Amino acid sequence: MKKKILIDNLLKIVNKNCIISNNDDLSKYNKDWRGFHNNKSLCVIFPKTTKQVSKILKFCHKKNIKVVPQSGNTSLTGAAVPSKNYFEIIVNLNKMNKILLIDQENMLINVESGVILDRLKTVVDEKNLYFPLSLSSSGSSLIGGNISTNAGGINVL
Repeated sequence: MKKKILIDNLLKIVNKNCIISNNDDLSKYNKDWRGFHNNKSLCVIFPKTTKQVSKILKFCHKKNIKVVPQSGNTSLTGAAVPSKNYFEIIVNLNKMNKILLIDQENMLINVESGVILDRLKTVVDEKNLYFPLSLSSSGSSLIGGNISTNAGGINVL
C-alpha cells in the first residue's frame, strides 16, 4: 500500500495531529533509546482511545500491515522500534494517559497505558499508597511498556 493511501485511511480513525509521517520527525520513534537500532517506519500513529487502537489494528490486519507497539521507547532491548529492512507503522500509546480509577480500599489503580511512571507514583503517594516499581527512566517510561516488558527495575532480585 502506498504511504499516502495508508495515511489517508488512518486519518479516518484519528485526527491529523495524531499521525507523524515526515521522515525527519519519524527518526525519534524509529530508533531505540541507546541508538543501536535505527530503522524505518511508514508513520507513527497516536491513538487516544482503545476504540481507536482497535480500529487501527483491524485496518492493519486487513491490509497485512505490520504494527510496532510503542510506549515511552525507553527500553534497552530495541523491541519498540521497527524491524530492519521492513516498513511498519508504530502505534505509540503516550496519548492514552488517563488515570481512570483509584480504589484506596482495595489498593487498586486503573490507568491507561500511556501514564508516565513518575506521575503514577506521585498520584498514589498523594493517596497514601505506594507503587513499588522504580526505574531510572521513571520520568519518561510509560506504565504500558513497563508491564508489557515485565520491567522490574531496582527492586528485582
